[in-house]
Amino acid sequence: GICSLIGLKLEGEGATVQPPRAFPWLVDEASVASRRLEFIGDSITAAWGARADASTRDDDPCNDAEDARSSWAHQVARRLRAEAHVIAWGGVGLALNDDAGTRPNGAAAPAPWRRAIANDPESAWDVGSWLPHAVLIHLGTNDLCCGNEAILSHAEFEQAYVDFIRQIVAARCSATQAPVQHFFL
Repeated sequence: GICSLIGLKLEGEGATVQPPRAFPWLVDEASVASRRLEFIGDSITAAWGARADASTRDDDPCNDAEDARSSWAHQVARRLRAEAHVIAWGGVGLALNDDAGTRPNGAAAPAPWRRAIANDPESAWDVGSWLPHAVLIHLGTNDLCCGNEAILSHAEFEQAYVDFIRQIVAARCSATQAPVQHFFL
């Protein structure tokens, strides 16, 4: 679903809202400006089940044990002392989602990438407002599972990857912006 924060009510004399703290692994503003990574992926990138018991095989305990801070994306960002922007949703694919029915409203990964709110097709994210130095994409697990391998050919899957990368480059290019130079798949 979609949640909205309407306001905050502070209680107690002198209560104030504090500015957000910097990520502890970012040493200074120079490191923030020099390392920005964008991660786009499925449940692996969202760290689905990261805090679950290793023997867990059921969805509910894995859903409850999802922890984005434990994801490979955030671990890479911490190790590289980089700012991270993560767009990840369990079951989402590049061209086809799995059959669980809990994906962003009618969309594979390229559509929510353009949204400010993943489940709101009308919300548009200003992709030029945060420019990464590299984009890391981990998609495909759900495209080629759950019977999808009979629907989606390898050639169609490869073309979907090429098209998505072109979409990312085109959205970020303008007369004043250089395109993203590094993609890791």
